[in-house]
Amino acid sequence: MNFKTIVYIIFFIIFFQIHFCASAQFSYTASKYSYAVNKDQSYGTAIDYAGKLDTLEYDIYKPIGDGNAHRPVLIVVHGGAWIGGTKNDASIESICKEMVARGYVVAAINYRLGMHLSSSGGAATSCPVPIDNRIYIADTMEVVRAIYRGMQDVKGAIRFFKARHQIDSTCAENIYICGESAGSFLAYNTVLMNDATKKPMHCENITDAPAPHSSLVGYLPSGYSLKRPDLGSVGGNLNINGYNTKVKGIACFYGGVLDMDLFKNIDTPSIYLFHQTSDVVVDCGRASLLSIMSYNCLDPFGFMGCKHIWNMPLSYGSCALIDSLKKAKYDTAKYVDDIVQNTGPNCLQSPPGHSIDNIALRSKNIANLFAKEIYNTEKNSNCHPNIAVPDIDPLSNIICYPNPFNNEINIVNPNIYNSNCSIDIIDMQGKILYTKNITMPLQTISTQHLNGGMYFIRVQSGGYSYITKMVK
Repeated sequence: MNFKTIVYIIFFIIFFQIHFCASAQFSYTASKYSYAVNKDQSYGTAIDYAGKLDTLEYDIYKPIGDGNAHRPVLIVVHGGAWIGGTKNDASIESICKEMVARGYVVAAINYRLGMHLSSSGGAATSCPVPIDNRIYIADTMEVVRAIYRGMQDVKGAIRFFKARHQIDSTCAENIYICGESAGSFLAYNTVLMNDATKKPMHCENITDAPAPHSSLVGYLPSGYSLKRPDLGSVGGNLNINGYNTKVKGIACFYGGVLDMDLFKNIDTPSIYLFHQTSDVVVDCGRASLLSIMSYNCLDPFGFMGCKHIWNMPLSYGSCALIDSLKKAKYDTAKYVDDIVQNTGPNCLQSPPGHSIDNIALRSKNIANLFAKEIYNTEKNSNCHPNIAVPDIDPLSNIICYPNPFNNEINIVNPNIYNSNCSIDIIDMQGKILYTKNITMPLQTISTQHLNGGMYFIRVQSGGYSYITKMVK
């Protein structure tokens, strides 16, 4: 072997060692980092179901000592049937710790909770099974609207964390979502509801919610509104900063969708699906939410006062979604079927059939799936794209309601913190009858002094003007 050949051999050995070390440095699969966490930070505000301003918070976990300038981001979304739960739930914190140890920046977020409640009341105190009476909601439209609001919040969080890529040393192209139960429904909708035509009609301006039963009023905030205004665009208006809301993958524990047509015309993210077939909260196949628990675990005939949970919509769980992915010939390398076939129903587990059996194992399976996508993105993008911030009309998502009105008008301007706003009430002759500065995302204007008739409502901000006609 001549000297030249030896030099080539040494060169290739060194090259492959360097290349291997560089690619293996950040595996995103091995659990090897300690972490620091910063809790109770805010990523924005939004109007909730009752017309109240809600501050949306997050906890952010960052690995220590990784030296990585382009970490992937995992946004973790808690469950709780859209009425409860928090970013501090034990299962959520466990997932966060598992994934930050693998080199992710992990953000656990809160989102808007709550739904209008039933006019016929909830379960009686004689029910031997403890039930949160907030689950007795006004109608199925409330679930659709709750998912939509939560989805808008998740999309706002995605834009927020993409814009922080330099602060957090992350790759703005490598964003992933993990959801548990209700949070998984939000994760699916965040990815699938990618077009204005997919907006559910129940998320437009619809009839007021019925007045809640007297036994349920105590669950509602003081001064609550029964109005159900248009909820705005599928992208929401939180943190409009020029970044899109695309993600590379989603991990769903006990997730599902209400509409299988959402899978039409979508990007093809990596999808991890975990479910137990014994789940009685979100059936793995096709059933109304909570119906299996209601009929099998509670008192199906109401003899003990438990009352059937009847007003939940039909959903399609992980088993149904896997079947759909297979029929659609979804790339088998892009999804993981982690469904536990343990029959059902399981009324003894807490929650019944609805708990993650081994978070460490499930997190490992998620990491193994997402690592492929992370590597591909790092290879084919610069991770930190320069995004031009668009000129945003601060009044693009304004809502005035009710119409017709009586003694007050509500003005919703979610972009209030980005601008100074004023409102004028003008009669049909063009005379300005009332002027006020708007200082809150939800401003209520007293109109008791106005006579019956037609008026123009004009909102102005930064050279933009919004005018609508309203009737008293």
